Amino acid sequence: MKRTSRIVTLLLVSVMIFSCLAACAGGGIVGTWKIDKIEMMGMSLSLEEFAEQFGIEMDMSFEFKDDNTVVGTAFGEKQTGTYTVNGSKVTVTLDGESMDMVLDGNTLTIEDDSFGKMTLVKK
Repeated sequence: MKRTSRIVTLLLVSVMIFSCLAACAGGGIVGTWKIDKIEMMGMSLSLEEFAEQFGIEMDMSFEFKDDNTVVGTAFGEKQTGTYTVNGSKVTVTLDGESMDMVLDGNTLTIEDDSFGKMTLVKK
């Protein structure tokens, strides 16, 4: 009886762990992410500071869905594409162009040599 109880407990714990891993793998990225901070030319600017400095309102977001599709919105224009997650690396493909992002908790980072670094947060 004691052995059966241990096996059942072990099975339940295993199921809970695998359920959590499956939920966390896709669920971490699913949702809407909005740009929060821009780092360029040695400066780190909030969206408000960026608008004041450069006169450009940066309205950019990504909506990641359960079916591995993504809707990217920038300056009122929407593009639909796909994404993959491999560990902390998120690869987004919109209109045939791919970009890599880094997922770290509730922060998603895009780095580009020509522009700099953009940080998005989950909303």
